[in-house]
Amino acid sequence: MYSIDYSSDDKVVRVNFQGLISLKQILGVSNEVIKNSQLSVIKILSDIRQASFDFKVRELDNVISSTKPIWRPQSKIFEAILINSPKDTALIILLELRRRRESHISKIFCTEESALDWLNSPFISTFRSNTYKAAENLPAERIDRI
Repeated sequence: MYSIDYSSDDKVVRVNFQGLISLKQILGVSNEVIKNSQLSVIKILSDIRQASFDFKVRELDNVISSTKPIWRPQSKIFEAILINSPKDTALIILLELRRRRESHISKIFCTEESALDWLNSPFISTFRSNTYKAAENLPAERIDRI
């Protein structure tokens, strides 16, 4: 089960997952967020701390190939993912590596404060195409000082 909140003042879409997360739910969230966002820079805070995945590592390529048609090439997506389980960390890292593309950067965080610091950092908030790689490579130490 998931809920999506578009109402934040900082223009961050908050997605909260609970229970088992299926491939169908991941696709549903991706489709809904992109369809409902008119912004060229989409900032997503995905909280999976109260959830677990209902799919295996070998199914990740199916997730990637299924979500590719959803992404709008003119949009840039920055996603902060809140986790608290070593198993989820490993699965998210594999997912991040497989779905990385120029229009989507995701990073893993343990606290909402750190995730929001990254999403609201000047590199993302004042996005320009030449700062996209800078946001991807922004070190954690730098985020803490922003």
